[in-house]
Amino acid sequence: MISYLLATKHDIRYSLDTIDSILTLPQHDFEIIICSPHEIKTEDARLLWVKDDKCTGSPYAFNKAYQHSSGKYIAIIIDDVILPQNLLDILDFMESDFMSKKKFKVSNILWDGGPGLPTFGHDEVPDGSPKGDWPVDKFTSVDVKKCPYSVIPLPVLSRDTIETYLSGHIFHPSFKNHFIDHWLGFYLSKNETYEPNKWRCPSLKYAMSPNRKPTERTDDSYDEYILKCLTDTFISNETSYV
Repeated sequence: MISYLLATKHDIRYSLDTIDSILTLPQHDFEIIICSPHEIKTEDARLLWVKDDKCTGSPYAFNKAYQHSSGKYIAIIIDDVILPQNLLDILDFMESDFMSKKKFKVSNILWDGGPGLPTFGHDEVPDGSPKGDWPVDKFTSVDVKKCPYSVIPLPVLSRDTIETYLSGHIFHPSFKNHFIDHWLGFYLSKNETYEPNKWRCPSLKYAMSPNRKPTERTDDSYDEYILKCLTDTFISNETSYV
């Protein structure tokens, strides 16, 4: 089973295109868990609403949705995107010999242009990203000596990886909205042999939802500070994820 986790603070109508893109995928075992402050009523047993009772940001909402999930694989979804019809190629990849040899069963199914994970702080063209998208000085609080590391914007993870290596959390609860993909990618990159541009993923390309709400870049300074603290602490030999 795939558990699709959708965290949104917006009215559900802004998520309908995203939800429909899951419902129209080829038949497979799945559930959609929506964490939102707005109550969602549905007769579709595949959809579950979990109340976001704190509204402190998406990391909290995604982690809470995960607590109500039961899938072998967890896919992080946002209401900005419409998923491609070949999305389920990710299942073959997650079950592949390549992934079986990896400590962390984590991939990135929705990097526009794929395949692969973009690499922060690397002087070669990262997979799935035009050259220059991730310059080393973009986030000045991250010392370039900590590079390179992967960035995992919309991960799919095995439940076993979350429980065994990530302390039962998908995202670090100290973040409010952003840079959660940097900390997840940094942690994985520093705990497993990491070769920039050699992590191969299925080539999946999503479309942007025409009903999406504009991205609100709030709490960036705070979240960037949290990223710096976590990476500093990691370099100082405190190696826990949470």
